[in-house]
Amino acid sequence: MEPMDQPVAIGGTMEGDKEIREIKMEHLNKREAGNSRLISRIAQMAFSDFHVSEQVKAVRSFPYFGMNKLAPLSAALMHTLRWLDHTLQGIGPKHLQAYLNHQSFVFNIAKKGLESCALLASFMCDKR
Repeated sequence: MEPMDQPVAIGGTMEGDKEIREIKMEHLNKREAGNSRLISRIAQMAFSDFHVSEQVKAVRSFPYFGMNKLAPLSAALMHTLRWLDHTLQGIGPKHLQAYLNHQSFVFNIAKKGLESCALLASFMCDKR
């Protein structure tokens, strides 16, 4: 890992192997994540323990980009990393989590867009 590289974990709620319903990205502590480009198993487990509900039946992790089974999740992370690189010309650790939260929010709202619009419309109709 280069000195300026920052470890990031991504998790998602998926339907099957292709459809992502929701994502969460988190900037990890470098000491916990390890010094290689692959995130340590301890950091992966800590992320899962904190963000995954106990009712979830299966949890899969991938330590590198492009794993075929989880390609949509990898693509969402790559999109975010490209956005950070092209828009901000890279970013340090201080504000990284805020931008990861923003990108997760935008992705999640886009996925739920139609549901959210219908909910908002029904809420507005009920107020009249």
